[in-house]
Amino acid sequence: MKKKIKPELMKKYPPGFQLTGRKEIIALATLFLIAFAIRMLTYNSIFVGDNIRFLEFDTFYHMRRAVSFAENFPHVWDFDTFLNYPYGNIVGWPPLFDWTIALIAVILGSGHPGIHLIEIVGVFFPVFIGSLSAVVIYFICKEIFAQSDTDANARKIGLISAFFLSILPAFTQVSYLGFVDHHVAEVLLSLTLYLFFFKALRADNLKNRLIFSSLSGLVLALIVFTWLGSPIFIGIILIYTLFQNIIDKKNNRDPPVYLEDSGLVVFTSALFFSIVIYFSYKAPSLLITSGEISFFHFGLLLISIVILVIFRLLFRTIRSWNRYLLTLVGMLLIIYAVIYFFLPETYGNLYSGIDYLTTQQTVLQQVKEAQPLFLTSSGKVTLEPAWYAFNTALYIGIAGITLFFYRIINKSLILNPTKLMFLVWTFVFLILNLYQTRFIYHFVIHLSILSAFLITEFTNSNRRHIKIISIVLFIAILIPSMQTNSLMIQNPLMLSDDWFSSLGWLKNNTPEVSSGYQGSWSFPVKDQIPDYGVMAWWDYGNYILYLAKRPVVANNFQLGAEDSAKFLTSENESEANIIMDKRKARYVIVDYRSGMNVVRSNGRTSIRGSFVSATILLGKDIRYYLDKNNFPNEKYLNTTYARLYLFNGKGLNNYKLIYKSQTRYPDLFNRPIEEIKIFEYKGV
Repeated sequence: MKKKIKPELMKKYPPGFQLTGRKEIIALATLFLIAFAIRMLTYNSIFVGDNIRFLEFDTFYHMRRAVSFAENFPHVWDFDTFLNYPYGNIVGWPPLFDWTIALIAVILGSGHPGIHLIEIVGVFFPVFIGSLSAVVIYFICKEIFAQSDTDANARKIGLISAFFLSILPAFTQVSYLGFVDHHVAEVLLSLTLYLFFFKALRADNLKNRLIFSSLSGLVLALIVFTWLGSPIFIGIILIYTLFQNIIDKKNNRDPPVYLEDSGLVVFTSALFFSIVIYFSYKAPSLLITSGEISFFHFGLLLISIVILVIFRLLFRTIRSWNRYLLTLVGMLLIIYAVIYFFLPETYGNLYSGIDYLTTQQTVLQQVKEAQPLFLTSSGKVTLEPAWYAFNTALYIGIAGITLFFYRIINKSLILNPTKLMFLVWTFVFLILNLYQTRFIYHFVIHLSILSAFLITEFTNSNRRHIKIISIVLFIAILIPSMQTNSLMIQNPLMLSDDWFSSLGWLKNNTPEVSSGYQGSWSFPVKDQIPDYGVMAWWDYGNYILYLAKRPVVANNFQLGAEDSAKFLTSENESEANIIMDKRKARYVIVDYRSGMNVVRSNGRTSIRGSFVSATILLGKDIRYYLDKNNFPNEKYLNTTYARLYLFNGKGLNNYKLIYKSQTRYPDLFNRPIEEIKIFEYKGV
């Protein structure tokens, strides 16, 4: 006769967000306000006079869409004629984050918000949802660690982890005032997804399991329409289910109804809500791609449902644990073969998605967030990105998970479903971080919880010196985190004043494009091509799109980056002209950072600048442009970039200098040179 699941494995306290007292409510409100205040510290950088400025690069494209969605509410678009000019391109970003900003602005603006109001909503939105994440992580900890209805230990872990999430740089940097990007929404939605999933796992009756599983599925659908990385969260639930089934079968327990009901309902409700949302905002298509919201995501959810059904059938029909394990492996191989041979499009998209996360494609070598956490672009081991993101929480969190495993091994902690799910969730994002630093704002969740767990365990010790250590560890996370936050606030990654004035000049002193959009300038029409485009290095594409309202050859999606690189590195005017004609570009913007700049620091000389990235993108050796002293040579000075920027287009017949910014920098010859220059291309 099979064993029953021990009661202590599934202990439960009343469902829902039931707080135990006024002190807890005050503590959570205080944490929310602390998190909110920290994220508001960029205020003086964002609000400059009557203008609102944004942090980073992608924020400008998010605001482009938010303004467009608000002005044309509730309509959205997924093809932008202003990208990859003159071809246009599908926008892979799901629309929900930008649409939500538009929705709030429309409500506050009584149906007709101005751009200023939309921008205010945009810069404050990440602050609010970032602060709310600190509250949600508290309830997550209660689900993971609570052993009773009034478990003070779990509440203590929750409060400390919420505080750490409020201050750790890996998360503050994506939720500061002005950082209008969907990353912060990923964190809040993933926390909410797993909060409901944990509650479903803990529920001891069918009604509560169905409620919380359905809510979890709804949030998963929202993630699908917020971030293309949503399959990661689907995979985490599948991996957890696999391990939980194996453990339960190994321990000869009854079929895990809590698991079967929860997982199936999560994926089924997610599939239902995803289809409803998809068909409500765009026309049906047969597109199957991982690069945008498509039938690929629905198919992935459907495949996940099939896998869970097979898990259930195998669990109920196979008694032997060894045979069950072998059958599971065989079943997974069969599913892989079916997808590979009979669903080639789905397989190709799965492969490309995994390849994007785990390899260094050429174009990704230019993207900082796509680099491995502990390796430089040249392959050298480094701790700098990890320290900058996590500070001491990285090491304290590692000690925390070590203690976590130790407690499970000596059975002072029981490996119940929520703890196993937390471990799977943690290790998946640990692995993803080893490949790409873009996931640091997810992994900070786990380091916050594990650091809080370690500190709480020390505070529970009867030994005074152990309690003192817990205080030291808390301070060891607090002080470096605030120092790093202070540095980020003092040196925010923002456009220079010259760039703002230069793009304002471009907007006001060049012909406004008269096609490629309808109604507002910001709503592109797929079959209409704008009049002309602007050539610049891809780093500046989103700026040009939003501030100058002009189509661009290349932008921060790396669309058109290759032609941009070819143009800058071309060594004769005819070659440059061919690219300009092909791209129907009328203006060229070059700046100080787009070239090769000699940087001297600590007695060493190094070459930096986007020109280096352009050569890497094209597979060229940067040494081709350097002399024996590693100084830019004649070949570099003969490139289109150098002839435009360093020599104001002298000797070029088809490029006329029409604008120079005010700020000057020393060039290669130590002459003062303007930061930004704009040229008009006359054509051949």
